[in-house]
Amino acid sequence: MLGKTTCAACNEWTSELDGWDSTYPQLKIAKILLDQPGLGRFKIAHPWVAEVDMLPWNILFIDGEIVKQWAGSGTSRLENRLARLIG
Repeated sequence: MLGKTTCAACNEWTSELDGWDSTYPQLKIAKILLDQPGLGRFKIAHPWVAEVDMLPWNILFIDGEIVKQWAGSGTSRLENRLARLIG
């Protein structure tokens, strides 16, 4: 998940994710705060980040490849996408 420290929606999404009981044990969730120092290498390695215009922004990777991206929050939306991708 991409967010910023000043993004209220990002903080709400983080709280929802923290309380979520995932049925996907292989799922690992990472939060990257774009306004924190030290992200230069990440932004260079992932030039698509410059095109993100809404936060929070979610990205699903499988085996290091991006398979889905979307703006917004909601564990039901996340679960729907995971079910379609992972089964």
